[in-house]
Amino acid sequence: MGNINTPIRPHTSTQSQQPPTPNEENNITIRRKTYPSNDSTTFENQSLLGDTMCLEEGTPSPNNPNIKLSLQNLSEIIMMRLKENNESIITDLRNTIQTEINKAVMKITEDFEQKTKYLSKQNEQRKQEIEEINTKIENLLKENDKLKQEIKILSQNSTCPVTQCVESNYKKIVIYGLTEYYKEPEADLHNRIIEIFRDIQQVNLMGYIENIYRLGRNKSNVTRPLVIELISKRMVKYIINHSHYFKGTRLSISEFLDDNSRKERQQMREEMIKARKNGLHAVIRNNQLYVEGKMISSQDGTQNTKLPSDINRNSGIYQQHPTSTNRYSEVTSQNNNSFRKPRPTF
Repeated sequence: MGNINTPIRPHTSTQSQQPPTPNEENNITIRRKTYPSNDSTTFENQSLLGDTMCLEEGTPSPNNPNIKLSLQNLSEIIMMRLKENNESIITDLRNTIQTEINKAVMKITEDFEQKTKYLSKQNEQRKQEIEEINTKIENLLKENDKLKQEIKILSQNSTCPVTQCVESNYKKIVIYGLTEYYKEPEADLHNRIIEIFRDIQQVNLMGYIENIYRLGRNKSNVTRPLVIELISKRMVKYIINHSHYFKGTRLSISEFLDDNSRKERQQMREEMIKARKNGLHAVIRNNQLYVEGKMISSQDGTQNTKLPSDINRNSGIYQQHPTSTNRYSEVTSQNNNSFRKPRPTF
């Protein structure tokens, strides 16, 4: 309430104020900005006048444009120095990177050269090994050709084929034509076989027979061959060598043959029948086919079954039958001079 009657102070514009004179400017004190104390400040940076300094006559004022220009020059100089420093740093980095790259490239090239040298050496070794293997293969091929030629020569020279039999087959013989009874006991068959060999060959097989069995399936009105397995090979050999004693009886004896030997024997029988139909004397003896006294191998077949020219059919050995032109019968004396006893039939 006490300030109501006080008059209002007139507003003084800044434009009405006059600029200070140079004398007045000299009396103005300018206070610097205070900075925190730093131990690194030297004595030269500290002024005796403190934070206040007095502008003397002739010193330019801070608002002078010359000072601004000098600051711009300083900034430009600083920028130039910074650019130069950056460029030098960049060049140094480039140089170091280039040297490292060169070192790495040199190492890679050295490693590559070493590996290529090692691989080239291995390649040469492999080439030598391949050449040695090729020479060995050539030698083996030559030896193979030689062996083939030797085998051909041996096959041509060998006229008697060897029948391969199992060791146990050498102790077996086969009887053909022996009557088969229904459910005949093995003991009775055993005794019957012993009696047959005793009557015909005067051989006692008591204690020599090891096994007896029939070949093939049991069929009506068919007598299956009987296989007799003996203990001694010598007894088997004796019985086969004296199998001619069974001529005139209904029985026959042969050695036991495996499947391959049976096929060969069947082929020889067919060839023997063909030769006999052609009027030739053909016999199977010791697993060989003989035609007119000459041995014929299985390779020759029926090509050599012709009658040799050196044999005279009318010499008394062979005489032509009057009723047929292709049959030959052995001529013996008209009288029966054999002292052999008649064989019993079974």
